[in-house]
Parts: sequence; C-alpha cells; structure tokens
Amino acid sequence: YNNANLVLTMTNVMSGGGAVYPLETPRLMDVTNPSQYEFIGWHPKPVRIGHDMKCDATFRCVEEVL
Repeated sequence: YNNANLVLTMTNVMSGGGAVYPLETPRLMDVTNPSQYEFIGWHPKPVRIGHDMKCDATFRCVEEVL
C-alpha cells in the first residue's frame, strides 16, 4: 500500500518465503511535492511470509536545501 492505495497484490508466495516489489521505486502519493519524500522500505518487511499480510510503503521527508 502507498497511503490507502493498493499498489500490488502478489499471490502464490511460498510459505516462509519473501516477496519482491517488481515495479519502479514507489513514490509517495497524495502530496504536493512527492520528490521531497524518499522511499525507505516496506513495513512490515515482506520476508518469512506465513499468512496473508499487508505491507505499507514507508517514506522519509528529505529537506530541500535552498
């Protein structure tokens, strides 16, 4: 998920396995200037999957130097 937007559903992931996001690096949605936010990973990390799970894209604000 990116905010409340579902960006990808993966099926048939082996129990105990992991998932890799196959698209370009996520960008924060629903903000005025998405370039001010850097993608830092997924929470929780999509590893050791044993059941259906929801992973949220996480971002940090990158201060622009003027």
